[in-house]
Amino acid sequence: MADQFVYRSITPEDADQVRQLYYDFWRSEPLAVSLKIQVPRECEAYVNYALAEAVHNKVSVAVEEKATGKIVGINMCVIATPENPQIWTFPDSDPNCQKLRKDDEILHHLAITKDYFKHYGVDKILESRGMTVNKNYGRRGIGIKMFEKTLEIARHLGVQLAVIDCTSAHSRRIFDKLGFEKVNEIDLRDYRELGPLEIADDSPHWQGTLHVLRLV
Repeated sequence: MADQFVYRSITPEDADQVRQLYYDFWRSEPLAVSLKIQVPRECEAYVNYALAEAVHNKVSVAVEEKATGKIVGINMCVIATPENPQIWTFPDSDPNCQKLRKDDEILHHLAITKDYFKHYGVDKILESRGMTVNKNYGRRGIGIKMFEKTLEIARHLGVQLAVIDCTSAHSRRIFDKLGFEKVNEIDLRDYRELGPLEIADDSPHWQGTLHVLRLV
């Protein structure tokens, strides 16, 4: 059976659909949920900035349903370089980004080095800043195919390494299947004192993990 979907780079024409899917990502991302980030108010500025970068860098991928033209999945990525290691930042002047900065602060505890470029001997690194699939299109293998397309484009652009942090048990299975190596993990429940962080002891998403994959 032919694939019902097209996996391709995000374009300016996708903006409205991608924006709504990225809001859906922040509504369900475990750490964002635990921090009670209000969507869209507390992430609107970041989402708009991220969308502009995604259109520009060509490595962010959309999944389009052929029959309807509907975007049913996105993988928002960046290519970092030694000259520009922090592509997406949270505007210091925007008080609505406070919880997003807290999200980022917690994930920084996953870092195994201050300089991944020097540590791995590379000058281009792929980072994923959010992957999501419309819940009505789950269990079709879309997530893994979407990330495979991302890696294909990244290799074509000369990217040598992918470094991915992850807070979702579902996404973690995708990275395992793609051959990523887990190089670090943290228990997110240990960071409750940084607040306002609420993670239930029985949550399947209590773990933060860092994964790497050499692309060349």
